[in-house]
Amino acid sequence: MDGPSLLCKNQLVVATTSHSSDNSAVLLLIQQVHVVDSKKKVTVFFDSGSTGMFITHRAAKRIKAKRLRPVKLDLTTTGNVESQHSTYLYEVCLALSSGKPVTVTCFGLDQITGKVSSLDLKVIKELFPNLNPNLFQRHSEEVDILIGADLCSLHPRQVVATAGSNLKVLEGSFGMCLHGTHSRLKLCGEQKARIFSLAQVLLYFPLCRTYSVSYLLQLVILL
Repeated sequence: MDGPSLLCKNQLVVATTSHSSDNSAVLLLIQQVHVVDSKKKVTVFFDSGSTGMFITHRAAKRIKAKRLRPVKLDLTTTGNVESQHSTYLYEVCLALSSGKPVTVTCFGLDQITGKVSSLDLKVIKELFPNLNPNLFQRHSEEVDILIGADLCSLHPRQVVATAGSNLKVLEGSFGMCLHGTHSRLKLCGEQKARIFSLAQVLLYFPLCRTYSVSYLLQLVILL
């Protein structure tokens, strides 16, 4: 390959839900986020097991994300399966719950997760009677953006309410979302969750100094 390379060891968990031993749904950190200067929203998955930010090309086109530059990624997934992708870096401006804008730089992917299933709002209302269940509904069948541990300050962390031992309402920079599982929590529609690991990401930038991916992302965001 021509040009310097950037190597990022990355565990990208590609799933929006799983299932516990009693077959109840296990919800990962997913919520709807407003795009600045737009009436559109994106479905964001906060993944502490991933380093880096990703956006689907479909979402980037829908919200008219700024395309920064082309990049090539060599992906090594579970089973040591290697593939190379020509993609782009995108810049996305999201609105915090306070209204303040935050800009993130994302690598484009065709798909980030499997299907996102909707929630049974009646059960959510019964589990959390003091909260509006509509805050937690998924309004898209796919995740648009993944925010990894590089920007963990944006992840929901503050516990607002609990139901049982393992289902929590967490609040973060973009508002509240559900995390965990409960025996009464079921999904609406067929769930086709897929899990695989993105073991290595090789990024090729011609005429560019070599930085770590985390540092590069922070640098681009600060600029």
